[in-house]
Formats: sequence, C-alpha cells, structure tokens
Amino acid sequence: MSQADRDRWNNKYAALSPRDDSVGRGEGIRGVQMLVDPWLASRVTRQAANSTGPVPRALELACGLGQTAIYLAQCGYRVDAVDVSAVALTQAARAADAAGVAVRWIEADLDDWRPERAAYDLIVVQRFLDRTRLPEIIPWALKAGGELLYTTFTRDSASGPGNPAFLLERGELRQLYATLEPLEESSSPPPDCLARFHARSRNEPRTAGGACGPLDG
Repeated sequence: MSQADRDRWNNKYAALSPRDDSVGRGEGIRGVQMLVDPWLASRVTRQAANSTGPVPRALELACGLGQTAIYLAQCGYRVDAVDVSAVALTQAARAADAAGVAVRWIEADLDDWRPERAAYDLIVVQRFLDRTRLPEIIPWALKAGGELLYTTFTRDSASGPGNPAFLLERGELRQLYATLEPLEESSSPPPDCLARFHARSRNEPRTAGGACGPLDG
C-alpha cells in the first residue's frame, strides 16, 4: 500500500469520533454485538461455545475501529487485530480499554505483513477485498480445522465502494479460498448485498507457495 493510501485511511478515521462510549459502558457484550454483523456474531459465538482446550486464538484482518476484534475478545478469544491505519488502531485501543478487554493491535500493511503459521482458530475479514495476498496468508495462518468468516460487498451492492475492483462477483470467495472446505455461502439483503462466506481449514495445514514466498522459513 502506498503512503498516499495509508494517509487516506488515517484521514478517514481521524474524521470519525472515538467509539469509547459505544462499546464498554454498562452494555458489555451486547453493546458491542450491536456494532457487529449479526451473521458473523452468531457464528463467532457458536464457535466459541464449541471450543475446548486452550484459549482459542482469533485474527481480524483490516480491523478498522476494532468493534469485531473487541467482540471476539469478549467471547473469550485471544485476539490479534491488524490494520494499516495508526489512527484507527489508537481509537480501537481506547474502545477496548473502555470495554475491559485485551486485544493485540498490530499496525501493518497487509501487502507485506506475515502472520504466524497455523496459529489461529478463527480468522475474520469484513468489508475488505484483497484477491492476491489474503488468499495466501489466510490458509497459511489457520490451524487445521480453523475457520474463516468473511463478509464483503458484491457487484449487486448499492452501498459498497464505487470502484468495481473492490466488489465481488457472485461465488468469488469460494473460488479465492478453494483450498478451504466451504461450510456456508450466502448474501445479505439489499442495499448492502454482502457476500457471506464461512469455511474451514482442511485436516492438514497448507504449505505456502507462489505469492506467499515471504512466509517461507
């Protein structure tokens, strides 16, 4: 990502009010859940309820102001959340403090950031599309049996970005993540028309290759 793009995201988030009041004062998990996609929230809580053994780990990519990452932490996950905007992460950290949860906020450009290999029980992506890097690093970072929850805008959306390069064709997430086992694929109603994709890593962790060269070793 160019410096101009990074500045654009920082300026966008600087124009937004901090979210402290919306996530932690007297409302607890229900207050944050109101800010999280209901489809995603229902599947997060289901996976958390079924988790056994060590504390499960979750990763949110392009986390923005961090509402979903905070919700994951409130559901009992140990959470890493990545975004390129330092401004967004500063606001997210304040909101997490207000909500009384710990999240590891990571300022990084997803074009070259490297996750831990086979480290996460759950990876979440919302309203962000990267057709090159994410299909490489997500299977790399998921544990065997780990799950992906992905939502973003389709070409049918009336509320998504104006640039068609950031809009999905129907069924495209299944194609981009063909190395994963698809569990569910649907679309939200208009005007958003968000693609919703739920998939699981297969039994054997994937060996990275191709565009994922920096991950090797």
